[in-house]
Amino acid sequence: MCSHPRVSQWPRLSMAEALETLAIEIGDSVTAEVESLNVAIGDHLIDRVLAEDVVAEQAMPAFRASIKDGYAVIASDGAGPRKVVSVTTAGATSSYVLQPGQCCRVSTGSMVINGADAVVMREYTEPLPGQEDRGEHETDVVIKVAPKIGQDIRSAGADFHEGAVLVPKGTQLLPQHIGLIESSCRRVIKVYSKIGVVFMSTGNELYRPTGTSGDVEKPALGLIHDSNRPQIYNQLLKHGFKGVDYGIVPDDKESLQNRLKEAIESDHQFIITTGGVSMGEKDHIKGVLTALGCKIHFGRVAMKPGMPTTFATVTNSKGLKKYFFSLPGNPVSAYVCMEVFAVPFMKKKAGFGKTELTRIIVKMEDEVKLDERLEYRRAVLIVQDGRLYARTTHPNQMSSALINIRDCNILVELPGRTDKKPVIAAGDDVNALVVGPI
Repeated sequence: MCSHPRVSQWPRLSMAEALETLAIEIGDSVTAEVESLNVAIGDHLIDRVLAEDVVAEQAMPAFRASIKDGYAVIASDGAGPRKVVSVTTAGATSSYVLQPGQCCRVSTGSMVINGADAVVMREYTEPLPGQEDRGEHETDVVIKVAPKIGQDIRSAGADFHEGAVLVPKGTQLLPQHIGLIESSCRRVIKVYSKIGVVFMSTGNELYRPTGTSGDVEKPALGLIHDSNRPQIYNQLLKHGFKGVDYGIVPDDKESLQNRLKEAIESDHQFIITTGGVSMGEKDHIKGVLTALGCKIHFGRVAMKPGMPTTFATVTNSKGLKKYFFSLPGNPVSAYVCMEVFAVPFMKKKAGFGKTELTRIIVKMEDEVKLDERLEYRRAVLIVQDGRLYARTTHPNQMSSALINIRDCNILVELPGRTDKKPVIAAGDDVNALVVGPI
């Protein structure tokens, strides 16, 4: 240990420099394959990413439609009695052409017959006195209020015209998008296949549950639960990726080299590792990556948490370029670095139209002492007096304390400390990245 380095050989990049490096190396080209899916009821479309624009094959509505239950009339007839000559309901059609002095009973969504140019609500009519009530539709009505041309009629194409782009390429599909796609008349759409992402944890201290001890399994003294793998797996699912679990790898060079080599030769472009990137005696990731021919583009970033974050690339024997995000072992660091580094750039390769986290401006609820590094402070968005505030999730903001990301839905981006600005005062405006439901 006397000869073990005390100072990292890797220069500390600013966040901007690290992001620029990622943008250059990963680029904007989509590498996900394209597949076709049927438009049908089921869960197979939700969260999928469109690989094409979905264009309307027909106007919506395709005909003039009534907005209200009532009577289709000729507006120039004004108020007064009308002869009811036809009835149209939603889904029905009529070839009749309305003549002066006539009206057609209509329901919401039904076709407005030819010759009519207005609809009068049922509430503004009454049966003509003296009619015999046979339990059927009235034969004559009185229009009590003079209608205007176009009143309560949706024109053909009022929602959208034929050829309109309804859902653009790159959209991650939500329920409202799927409803629009159904309205487009398309029965098959093209989507990007979900990208598989290799992920693994490293460390001799990580506990491997046996699954044979009932509902509770406690690790032996000196061991800790591997919270990173289930956390990262579910982050991948949340963002529309497939997780490929490579398990826990011991902290020895041979085991690491064998497992990482296997990942490099796999069909998956992105590889996420946690642990082994700092300055400890058992932190071998950077050395093993170098031994495997990887180019390490950065090994430290001036950020908190996540300073030892490492990004590397290599081309495997099949000519496929691989991207390594080697994250710190502390679970909060791993979570934050997944959100700000790995996920946005993986989304580029997966075909997402929106890849960046949503950025908002909020006010800090309490005073915060600034660190020398850019800090991503875990916080929850709250509303006070109509304004958005960031409330720190937990007083303990250590990168090992999972409790501080439990309620986190924003990461407050605090600038590095300067002599002129050592703190963020309560009420100061700050930038925040949205990482959860708000």
